[in-house]
Amino acid sequence: MKLRSIVLFMIISIIFSFIFSASILAENPENESDNLLRFQDQGEEVAELQKFLRDENYYFGEIDGIYGHETLYAVFAFQKIHDLQVDGIVGSETRRAMRKPKEVSPKHGKGDIEINLSEQLLFFIKKGEVILISHISHGPTTPTGVFTIGTVERTIRSTTSNVPWTATLVFPVQIIGNYLMHSVKEEEMPGMGVPLHPASRGCVRPPFSISKFIAHSVQQGREKVHLFR
Repeated sequence: MKLRSIVLFMIISIIFSFIFSASILAENPENESDNLLRFQDQGEEVAELQKFLRDENYYFGEIDGIYGHETLYAVFAFQKIHDLQVDGIVGSETRRAMRKPKEVSPKHGKGDIEINLSEQLLFFIKKGEVILISHISHGPTTPTGVFTIGTVERTIRSTTSNVPWTATLVFPVQIIGNYLMHSVKEEEMPGMGVPLHPASRGCVRPPFSISKFIAHSVQQGREKVHLFR
């Protein structure tokens, strides 16, 4: 009789443990261990993610099946647009949003490029439609207003006196004065390429592939950039 009670107690404990675990997963779907995609993953699932982000105008890098920085920044932008936790991890909540992605429209219509400094998002607009959505970083002195594109260059090297490195400014596009849109080389600034926090001295910093696309799509004196908070 005592043995039967012990066995019954163990069975009931296992059942309640299973129910509790299932409820925890339901409340925290992004913590599910299965089917998570994250930075440095590789494989066909990553390639499919890149294709989706490219089709939705978030990703302009190579479809190589490698979850590198360019893919990470595209996921950041997608998660921001869909009001998700911005962590770069593709779990069930992000996948749910991918099944029904939002249609993104210009916010103000004052520029060919709209840059929301508060949300750190950039939108490239052609004929009234958003053709590119990107996560960006900026700085405390980044100006607001509407400006006409200035000079457009490929690569310049800039040494600043208040940081312990020499950074290459990649595909710089002049917004106004010394304020540029430009990327950086990740290998020169490990972990500081395009972070979620404002990281530049004042310039707008998109990912490498986005900067390349913009630099090859704009002309001096033609497009307007609208920066707002």
